[in-house]
Amino acid sequence: ARFSNSSSVVATVDAVFVSTASLTVQTPALPAGLYTVEVSLNNQQYTSSNMSFYAYGALHLSRDGVC
Repeated sequence: ARFSNSSSVVATVDAVFVSTASLTVQTPALPAGLYTVEVSLNNQQYTSSNMSFYAYGALHLSRDGVC
């Protein structure tokens, strides 16, 4: 699977076949923002469906107001 933002490809990761209608992809660490996700069977020709994916920033937990 390939993750792209509006200007470039930012990450390419392996996808796992689940069924004829489903894949599983582990999302790479990405800065917060909107990305498109495309898949390929040969790592050369990718879909052009422009499936949107929003990455949220890293989760920060604090205790008693201290980070």
